[in-house]
Amino acid sequence: MIFGLSSSDIKTKLDEGKLTISVYGLGRVGLPLAIAWLRKKQNVIGADIDKDTVNKINNGIPPITDEPHIPEAVKKFVKEGKFRATTNLVEASKDSEIKFIAVPTTLSGGFAKNPLESALQNIAKGLKEGDAISIECTVPPTTTERWARPLLEDESGFKNISLIRDSDPDTMAPLGIPCGPPDIRELDWDNIWKEINNLLVDRGLTNLQSLNIGGLENSILVPIKRRLLNAYKNKEKNNG
Repeated sequence: MIFGLSSSDIKTKLDEGKLTISVYGLGRVGLPLAIAWLRKKQNVIGADIDKDTVNKINNGIPPITDEPHIPEAVKKFVKEGKFRATTNLVEASKDSEIKFIAVPTTLSGGFAKNPLESALQNIAKGLKEGDAISIECTVPPTTTERWARPLLEDESGFKNISLIRDSDPDTMAPLGIPCGPPDIRELDWDNIWKEINNLLVDRGLTNLQSLNIGGLENSILVPIKRRLLNAYKNKEKNNG
């Protein structure tokens, strides 16, 4: 999970190399992007529909040889077990927290929608709570709102996928998968129980004869509601 974490938690994950990144499209944009993340100590899965490209990478052979430092980097990180490639685009999504899409979208001088649409569909089938998606290829204005986000929501079953920030006219803004409610196990239950007990005593609800359902429900729910509301506020603040 990455979307929904505080900035300090994200930094910790980055510093400790605990993120798994997937890069869709291993051409002149995607492969250098993958190498950049590998140099930041993250694990990277390269996802591509071209079997020859995938086989080359998994054997430490770069599909691109005329970019400086790429050949030696591919060989190094594959050997270290930090970099692998696959044609299984859904599994790449399942196994990663952040997905970068760098498929070709400017074929024949116009916008090629199909490669991007295919990548999004496969990513959606492997999405998990807290994942983040960023499209690095060129797209027309309004692509995010007009069809990319609805496509992800329809295919994944997640609703209200968040647009994390505004984008430039020809780029895709990162998308974040909602993280659900706060974990109620992390509430301050020791003090909640004490407050519930004090409310029951203060209201005279100490035995079966004095018990009334309304007073009982109120005594239990008020302390929980207050702390749960604070948990939601803290989570929204961290997400911002």
